[in-house]
Amino acid sequence: MGDLKPLLPLGRVTVIEHIIEVVLDSDVDETIVVLGHRADEIESLLQAYPVVLVRNSDDHGDMMSSIQCGVRTARLGNAVMIVLADQPLITTSMVNKLIDLHEANEDGFIIPVYKEKRGHPMIIGGCFRDEVLMNQSKNGLKGLRDRYPHSVHCIPVDSASMIADMDYRAEYEQILAIMAENKQ
Repeated sequence: MGDLKPLLPLGRVTVIEHIIEVVLDSDVDETIVVLGHRADEIESLLQAYPVVLVRNSDDHGDMMSSIQCGVRTARLGNAVMIVLADQPLITTSMVNKLIDLHEANEDGFIIPVYKEKRGHPMIIGGCFRDEVLMNQSKNGLKGLRDRYPHSVHCIPVDSASMIADMDYRAEYEQILAIMAENKQ
């Protein structure tokens, strides 16, 4: 897209602030934000939020290196929820539904599904911590998930918000329109 997606305006806040507010309003125990590219800008913006900020030393790394950085920071044994910084349509109630399913299936992967398409946020059970940290596969979490199909628990969602992201300017503008419509 060209712009740094987390810093794009979204109403009264930026995309990253909106997503953090959604997560902080949920039943998540601890919020860890992994910073990479242009970390200084994002870090200064997030200082007022009660989150743990951690820098991915590979600031041009892939998503897996950021996930590993966050997992290393999380308390040992805890499950982790992977929340992407370009999905501002997620809601607190959706996050809480994922947590509820996780509580019934603690040693699994909890994944929202919309019309047979898997999305995020995703919860990874604490028992997979070491495998996440050692993962060097090009397939990332998908490869890990595929090795344990019996541990994958999908939760159907009735909204595309769990799969809607902002890879292109048109998608960002569509998200702005959806959010404006929802406020009416």
